[in-house]
Amino acid sequence: MTTSDGIQDSDWEEVMSLAAAVTNQIVMGLDADLERKRLLRHLDELEQRHGRLPSILSTRADYIDDADTSLSLLKEAYVSADEVDDFKNKVIISSSIAEIYLDAFNDTPRAAFWVDALKRNLEKYPDDEYFNELYMALAQRMDE
Repeated sequence: MTTSDGIQDSDWEEVMSLAAAVTNQIVMGLDADLERKRLLRHLDELEQRHGRLPSILSTRADYIDDADTSLSLLKEAYVSADEVDDFKNKVIISSSIAEIYLDAFNDTPRAAFWVDALKRNLEKYPDDEYFNELYMALAQRMDE
């Protein structure tokens, strides 16, 4: 099996393992910088082999601290996913962009644009209950 953009599960399992290590460090209240660097280094290796695929770009965006850089990576990932009709990644990425616009920039109009994109993408990839719930939560946050 592969990710929706073609990365073999064996490669992606390492990403998941490293991401879990970052999360565990954070949950335990410990410094996660070393684990984060390992994850980013592994993403660099995957990018060298596979190119700038949406899964790689959006995952990198999740693990860097600069909101502007994250947003730039996510938009590049979205365009890349759109070019190949990768609706699973479009769902994931549009939700992340909407959240950044709300949380980091407090920009409701831009967040609304991406929440609408998320809704359209969910019509093409409706199988993920988490993102359906996230869409409802984002829409509700914007109505407040």
